[in-house]
Amino acid sequence: MNRAKMIKKIIGESAENLGFYYKGASRDGGSTDYVFLRKKENEYETPQRIWFIIFDWYRGGWDIRMTFIGTKHIEAYRLIDSEFQEGFSGDCLHFKDEEELEQILYLFKRIIEEKGEKIFSEIRRPLEEILAENERHWKMYQERKILNETYRKMYGLENTQFTAKLIRTMCSLIFEKKDEKFEDVEEFLLGMAAIYGDQLIRRRRGEWEWDDKNKTCAVRGENNSFYEIPLMVVCWYWKRKIDDYLPMLGNFRNYPGETVT
Repeated sequence: MNRAKMIKKIIGESAENLGFYYKGASRDGGSTDYVFLRKKENEYETPQRIWFIIFDWYRGGWDIRMTFIGTKHIEAYRLIDSEFQEGFSGDCLHFKDEEELEQILYLFKRIIEEKGEKIFSEIRRPLEEILAENERHWKMYQERKILNETYRKMYGLENTQFTAKLIRTMCSLIFEKKDEKFEDVEEFLLGMAAIYGDQLIRRRRGEWEWDDKNKTCAVRGENNSFYEIPLMVVCWYWKRKIDDYLPMLGNFRNYPGETVT
């Protein structure tokens, strides 16, 4: 049986009971993806997927992985007790023929039926949280100039000409607030994001834009040379408590290997 048809036949009903429909298969290099997509209840909801990927023939067989995707990724492999060999591709099961593939798919089917609803309720963002984030991005877009001027002045960055020095200082300030509650640093993070976006435009040329589809405030380079969402970049650094400015500095390179001063 065609693998796409097999996956759709065995997984389909269980996925449909959770509100998913089979979106189709696609080939990418040495693997093939098979995706079930959940119908969104509103335009702001984070897409949820049940994603299968089969890696091409390797060491006498193939690897298959099933992942629950929402606000984070949950690997089905970690939820299964199985005698099948662990795959070589990470979080996968290895199969040698269609019969073994069918057996593995029934294992995945059972996981969907027994744990799928609980998993997807846990990796689904509440609507109020999504709307609050959209409001932050809108505020970022509306007040970006004032936020940039205010926070540059507040931290003595208004005359900083060198990008490396500015980003190093920014990251240090963000790290200092790593243990504070989000509501206490929200305005500060908006200010840092405004500085980040402004500096990106100064160095690489571009402009602020409102992405109405994704409800985000972004910076896009000339001729689409880059696309960054400053608030996401800054919040990512803060949430992960990163004490290193070099990864953020890399976004300011006009070409790989360029030294940013």
